[in-house]
Amino acid sequence: MEFGSLTENRSIFSWKAKTSREMRMGAEKRAFKGVWICAAIFLDEKLTPAEKVLLAEIDSLTTNDQGCYASNAHFAKRLGVTESRANHVVARLTREGYIVRVCYDG
Repeated sequence: MEFGSLTENRSIFSWKAKTSREMRMGAEKRAFKGVWICAAIFLDEKLTPAEKVLLAEIDSLTTNDQGCYASNAHFAKRLGVTESRANHVVARLTREGYIVRVCYDG
């Protein structure tokens, strides 16, 4: 399943679960320099700190030609929470309209 996000600044993010091999290959390509949280997300009082960090992580993994592809396990590791908690954060962001799920057959 692939997911997408639409925030107030109209950025679109998407992600799907990857195999561990794909994740290792992606990590080799990514020069991680940190994350940046845009003002629309940072100042949104409806978002928890974990939700803000998750949206920033999705943005940092998003490229111009394709969305961000990461699993709940990846998000859990970055947030320092369990996969179950990461799933709850993703579900709330979806429910509140910060993330739009984009499903595909495959």
